[in-house]
Amino acid sequence: MLLDQGGDYQVAILREISAGGDNCSRCCLTGAILGAAHGFGAVPAEWLAKTTAGAEIIDACSTVFSFNQGPAHKSIEDVAYLINHGVPQLVNDMILHLMTERPAAMLPSVARWLNKRIADGNKAKSVLILCTSAPKMGEMDTGVWLEELAAPYYLFLEAGFTVEIASIRGGPIPIDASSMAEGFFTASAQKFMHDQVALGKFGHSIALASLGSGNSVAEKYDLLFLPGGHGTCVDFSDNAALKAAVEAMYAQKLVAAVCHGPTALTQCVKADGTPLVQGLTVTGFADTEEAAVGLTDKVPYLLESKLTALGGKYEKAGDWSVKAVRDGRLVTGQNPQSSEECAKLCIEALKQ
Repeated sequence: MLLDQGGDYQVAILREISAGGDNCSRCCLTGAILGAAHGFGAVPAEWLAKTTAGAEIIDACSTVFSFNQGPAHKSIEDVAYLINHGVPQLVNDMILHLMTERPAAMLPSVARWLNKRIADGNKAKSVLILCTSAPKMGEMDTGVWLEELAAPYYLFLEAGFTVEIASIRGGPIPIDASSMAEGFFTASAQKFMHDQVALGKFGHSIALASLGSGNSVAEKYDLLFLPGGHGTCVDFSDNAALKAAVEAMYAQKLVAAVCHGPTALTQCVKADGTPLVQGLTVTGFADTEEAAVGLTDKVPYLLESKLTALGGKYEKAGDWSVKAVRDGRLVTGQNPQSSEECAKLCIEALKQ
């Protein structure tokens, strides 16, 4: 029974307190643990001595956990600050003590909640890689940039994730032939083109429309990953289904986009109606890189300029250098060279 597995509870609780949930849920969870420990006399002085805020945390969290009945010594924000700055070691010791010596002190509701969290954490994370279906941008042949699909695909599999491949229209996905030219046809891309399982997914990609609403996508997948290629300039903009999927995934799970993939972000908004990228650190194909490939006048807009105009805190490295950033539930990569680093940031986020 998971209730007897002190180590699992320690991991689940500390992860939730340090990185998960909003302030209110984090405080209530911490209050449940500390309140239970305090009520059962499981708070020896040496534990409190481990943090200067120990006694204050106990008092504040107990107040929060009682749903502020009686005088509220601290606000939710204050308690969250105390949790972030003083509680992890204290909670770690208490949980170990409670799980090994006084399991009855764990409130049933907390135990049920943690059982679910642990069970969810043991499930393989599910990734949806969503590609362009556009074979042309104007008169120019294009499609997905193969490296930006292949490298993340294999990194996600190596991480133990399940990976499905979708596209805007479904079926075979066009490949930008330039991504298979000398100097660009990377080892991951070559492996992909000789991988019968990968090619089966690629040639029979899932149509975005078949996945249902944006919330349906968010219920099924933990990460939505958007590779680039200039085809995205055609069908990643003004796309209501993609907009809904990105917004739902950003609100609930994790979204990542590399190179021209962030084109999909430019139409999206947060729950409050502001641009999704506003105030977030982002990157994407640089204006100078677009000029270097001679397509400044061919694309609908320059991605760097667009992200900046929408209020994004755009960052970049030198042309064709590796640059990937994560800001909360959004991960972005600058160019094809950044596809692996972008995927690694996603893996790190999903394993937290």
